[in-house]
Amino acid sequence: MRYLATVVLCIMCQMKSNAQLVNNGATISIQANAILSVQGNVENGSGTINNNGTLQLSGDLLNNDQLISSSNSTIIFNGSTDQSLRSNSATLETIELENSSNNVILLDDVAINNSLMFNDDDVQVLLDNHNMTLSASAIVIDYDDNNFIVTNGTGKVTKLAMSNFFFPIGFSETNYNPISLIENGTVDDISLRVLEQAYDNGTTMGNIISEEVVNASWEIEESVLGSSMIDADLFWTVSDEAVNFDRTSCAVGRYHLGAYDGLLNDLNPSSGAGPYSQTRVGITELGTFIVGNKPALDYVTVSPRIFLGGAYNGVDMNDDLRQLNVIPLVEPYNNLTDFTHVGLGGNEQVGLSADFDQMGTDDDVVDWIFVELRDPVDNTLVLGTQSVLLQRDGDLVDVEMNEVKFHGFASGDYNLVIRHRNHLGISTLNAHTLDHSTSILDFTDGTTQAWGTDAMHQSSGIYTLWPGDVNGDGNIFDNAVPSDVTEVANAVLANPNNTGFFGSGPVSTYTGFSTVYERTDVNLDGTVLDNASPSDATSIANIILSHPANTGFFGSGPVSTFLNLVAQIPQ
Repeated sequence: MRYLATVVLCIMCQMKSNAQLVNNGATISIQANAILSVQGNVENGSGTINNNGTLQLSGDLLNNDQLISSSNSTIIFNGSTDQSLRSNSATLETIELENSSNNVILLDDVAINNSLMFNDDDVQVLLDNHNMTLSASAIVIDYDDNNFIVTNGTGKVTKLAMSNFFFPIGFSETNYNPISLIENGTVDDISLRVLEQAYDNGTTMGNIISEEVVNASWEIEESVLGSSMIDADLFWTVSDEAVNFDRTSCAVGRYHLGAYDGLLNDLNPSSGAGPYSQTRVGITELGTFIVGNKPALDYVTVSPRIFLGGAYNGVDMNDDLRQLNVIPLVEPYNNLTDFTHVGLGGNEQVGLSADFDQMGTDDDVVDWIFVELRDPVDNTLVLGTQSVLLQRDGDLVDVEMNEVKFHGFASGDYNLVIRHRNHLGISTLNAHTLDHSTSILDFTDGTTQAWGTDAMHQSSGIYTLWPGDVNGDGNIFDNAVPSDVTEVANAVLANPNNTGFFGSGPVSTYTGFSTVYERTDVNLDGTVLDNASPSDATSIANIILSHPANTGFFGSGPVSTFLNLVAQIPQ
């Protein structure tokens, strides 16, 4: 015959057990204000534990049957080693952690109705692959960078009916990456965990992002899709920062459709002095979030193709500057007054001169190019810039020899302007749709239709940028003032090796100065010449003579006063 055993612990008394407590078939009731202290494990194999008071144990709590907790009940973990918790779907009221320098490890999902209290130092709850659910009224008390919940597996922390909650979580016992959420939309059940790294596809199946990020990802889910509008503060310490991460200008990005979605306006200095935090407001779609610089931003991709008229040889472009090893490793436009970087542009650089020498002759680098991303409606409004590299076949690539990406911009319509330090720039006639996929804009065949009139020089059906704007004023003039031809002559005259006078003596025969990277080098051969051949001054004069709107003869008539060789860029 089966019998029922009942153990009742009286009010205001304390019972101690010096060995593990095993319940197989009995009902154990802990009355209100009573304490059952067990110096070992508590195993409820097949029976019931009614907890109306306090269950205190130094070992594991292993419930396989009924564990019923009243609203005032407490479970205290105070062991000297790691302790495990199996709730068997029971809802627990209050859990207090007093096992200093040790962990409580979940063996299954656990629900807490009242509070989780960190009463000692250096205590963590390890979720592993199990979930912790906190009721709408549940709180977490006395958390800090030593006392928190560790999402070291697939397990997540869920806050029911969350309106405003601080999640004290981290990936490991030494990585503390909490997050604070405020719900401004419909109150919902919010679940989250933090991952060890930032990944290029938003999940641990992707590649680790090794630069310009915080080494963490926050996965946030909602019960009812689309009902939230959340403000989030994400926290980290200096030890979480990857190489080249800049906390003075970082953003919170959400992984979406192949990229993180931060925009330029989201870049701001972090708050705090360690731990640091970054904020994102008005989040309506949840997912995986990271904190970073460029990797946290959305982007659009473009692959323009141009020829510089000064270097064009009828087939592709000469790369004399590369062969002479005079192309600077750091882009030159940041130091030119007629160029202004916007957004994330400026100071692009390559590591070695050898980087300019690419496999295949058509991919060798000719020079640096300045590219502007402009507004689709107001084509005078520059949204972002970037200094990129021009290859012999006309392709524009970034400093890693990949397609050009403008970070901080969402997919949409944009105008593009391409400029060079001594050629007239060009602009797209109409806005083009750009997104993550590469958009090829080929200006060499004229099909892109550059903005303006006679925006490019045409020779045998090939279009090139007009060369000769050596003073950077957006015009190419000969006898008109300010004359680019005179600029070349003055540069030759002012060279320390030229001791004659302009127009006679050494100037007429002076071969100029060579192995240089100068704006007065119109044909980009690394040499600046005036009267000597091939003369950069003569190249400018011939360009002006060849302009379709110039119907006069060189040196007289319309040539002297011709002013139509102006950069066709919206101003």
